[in-house]
Amino acid sequence: MAMAAVFLPPLQPSLACSCVGARGKKALDDAAATFSGKVTKVAYLDANQARVEPRIIVTFEVYRSWKGQPAKTMLLHTFYNKWSCEGYGFKEGKEYLVFAYLNPRLIAEKFAAAKDSLGVNICGATGLLADAKVQLRDLGPGSVPK
Repeated sequence: MAMAAVFLPPLQPSLACSCVGARGKKALDDAAATFSGKVTKVAYLDANQARVEPRIIVTFEVYRSWKGQPAKTMLLHTFYNKWSCEGYGFKEGKEYLVFAYLNPRLIAEKFAAAKDSLGVNICGATGLLADAKVQLRDLGPGSVPK
């Protein structure tokens, strides 16, 4: 009887965020701005490095707005989320329902441009627009920016 040995590399610790944020009207209440739109640009301010989430500035073409100053274009200052709870993994050309908040002081300390600006984190209600049918129904029609 032949025996085979299988050698597996040691497991790496998982560094994932586990959270559930508010949804629907509660998320709207908590947000400084809520809008739907398409990402037209993701500007990376840091080089891609292991275990570092790069700072990004995300530009949106806004379709509809539910809260905040409605504008045709919105900017978010955040981090490209890889493994923590900070930021979000926005992709150019994708459409999102965004629940943005004023960036906290801690973010602004790491990212000077984020001071007094809007951002998101993965624990919030932000997500792909195609997956937001229930939230869109709860939010109502919103308004088209002028």
